[in-house]
Amino acid sequence: PIEAYKLADVDTAQQAAMVENDWKTRDPRFYAANWHQLFSSAPLDRRNELTWANRFIRIVTGIDTYNFYSTGEDIVENPTSASSNVVLDMISNWNSSRGAWGHQEFLKGTNFLSSGGASLAFKRKQAGWNRNYIAYPLLPDANNPNVFEQLKIKPVFEFFLEQDLFHADAAIASAKASEANVQYDLLARGLPALSYAAAANNLPSLSRISPLRNIDLEFLGRNPSQWPVEGHDTKQTRGHWLHSDFKNVALPYVHQMYENMISRGSLK
Repeated sequence: PIEAYKLADVDTAQQAAMVENDWKTRDPRFYAANWHQLFSSAPLDRRNELTWANRFIRIVTGIDTYNFYSTGEDIVENPTSASSNVVLDMISNWNSSRGAWGHQEFLKGTNFLSSGGASLAFKRKQAGWNRNYIAYPLLPDANNPNVFEQLKIKPVFEFFLEQDLFHADAAIASAKASEANVQYDLLARGLPALSYAAAANNLPSLSRISPLRNIDLEFLGRNPSQWPVEGHDTKQTRGHWLHSDFKNVALPYVHQMYENMISRGSLK
């Protein structure tokens, strides 16, 4: 997600689009993706790290970075639905591959099709967009400042599987949050992205350095007037640079992308 590179690149429109339908009217501080913010006053608490936000920021701030993306993306295209209901989402948006990344983000933590679809995607189902109805039959009062201290040990979203993250002893909880495998597990299965995928969008922070730092492969990675039909034969895919076209399409069609990389990276 874009937020993993630089949070400043995320606008309010995409933040709103990436919130699951049932949660759009709930206080953002209740989201699993924002739980880490409850510990901002304790910077040494490693639960601050349980977020996608700025996780890869060194990539865009520490080295010369170029973002090769495609506005014609299929796998990580910007979601057109914010539903965690697999069946309804597929009926309205189904294609064998389009939007797979977005579907995954909205399925995190959900119970729907728990005997099949969602559980097949996430063997360790936790947090995400699943509501903790046992702890909160009714939503807590977000205007009560004491509520957010309580949310550190009893969240509105479904509990993480690693129960030590909610331990009353902050040292024990912080130690569990510091474990790399715990962080990777939560990012993969329990903490939804609140931004679009970088592979389908430009990164404004790079454009501010130079307009040449963002390369849309639809226009700069190929000759748009010369593109194969095979694998691009539907209304949605025809003429577009898709997710794996850098390797699936023959070199004569995509050599401009490689030349761009060689030139901008001084690799010759």
